[in-house]
Amino acid sequence: MIEIIGWIGTAAVLASFLMKDMLTLRLMNVAACLIWVSYGMIKQDMPIVVTNGSIIMIHLLWFHKNYKQSKEYKLHE
Repeated sequence: MIEIIGWIGTAAVLASFLMKDMLTLRLMNVAACLIWVSYGMIKQDMPIVVTNGSIIMIHLLWFHKNYKQSKEYKLHE
């Protein structure tokens, strides 16, 4: 039964790479990583938790950087 969570995470990761724009891809990949973190915690598999938690942090940094740049761009228009 727990493996179903892993398969859902796998499907979500694969689906995220089908997105055409970077924002949608990253949002969907964050959701997939959250599923993988949940799966890793249930299975007590720290490499899965750390890897996907790190990917989430990278996405959050990207969101922060691009939000900040878009605000600065609008100020200069």
